[in-house]
Amino acid sequence: MTEKVDEIEALKSISDTLNRLNDKAAAERLVRWAWDKYVGDTAVSRPAATLKKAARAKPKPKGTSKPKKKEALTLVKDLNLNPKDSLSLAEFVGQKQPSSMKAKIAVCAYYLANHVDAGSVSINHVYTSFKWLKWRLPADLKNMIHQTGSAGWLDSSDLENLQLTTMGENFVEHDLPKSSKSQ
Repeated sequence: MTEKVDEIEALKSISDTLNRLNDKAAAERLVRWAWDKYVGDTAVSRPAATLKKAARAKPKPKGTSKPKKKEALTLVKDLNLNPKDSLSLAEFVGQKQPSSMKAKIAVCAYYLANHVDAGSVSINHVYTSFKWLKWRLPADLKNMIHQTGSAGWLDSSDLENLQLTTMGENFVEHDLPKSSKSQ
């Protein structure tokens, strides 16, 4: 039988474990996982800071709220997606044939990380790739990138430094194209 611990002991154990991790992004993923598993997505589950902020906020009269501004995406002008010494993005996409929006994002991130000297891959790199390929953009690219992260293919905790996970690399390298695997 598992020994019961009190709240303070549990917090200390969690803190000690997270502090021993070398990777901050891994710690964030673990905290998100724990939040999803033990708290869920209910209105009551919002963090205390959010609840306190909401309690302090004065209600606005109806009809006075301003629409949220979305961050403008920009083209990465020095990104060469058709290098002479390597496969172009279009050729790579032709080989992989991604069909879903998440698969397209994973394929672009893989290509940018492995075939182009793009430095760190950002949301603007993905945006530039979609525009270059003349693909329809999702209504909310940021959200779709986070959904690709939720699928386990991408670490989307920093939109300026998107990292393909091992699962994402395996997906692009071994599971695409889908049509050839079913034959």
